[in-house]
Amino acid sequence: MPESLEYTGRTTDRKSAIASVERALLRHGDWGPYGDFSRPLNELSGEYKITIEERPDSFSVTCISAVSNSGFEVSFSVLKKDLSIDLHSVVIGVDCPPPEIGE
Repeated sequence: MPESLEYTGRTTDRKSAIASVERALLRHGDWGPYGDFSRPLNELSGEYKITIEERPDSFSVTCISAVSNSGFEVSFSVLKKDLSIDLHSVVIGVDCPPPEIGE
């Protein structure tokens, strides 16, 4: 995996955690007009800086556009018990440049 993927975990090894998140995204990662994240993480990591943090019952995932002030910022949780995406955890935002403030 490229350097644009960070993993912080305690009990799950990096390779297993990445495989779990990728599997969840491939099954449930197409969010229509908000972005299609149903691709392998090595493809997504070319466009996004991806952070995976292990929690007791889930993996918390954040994807931030690699180009600042453009693209989507996405965060969500992958439940460990069934590798589904917790739909109540999904947050999608647009990374826009700050407005120009007149004098």
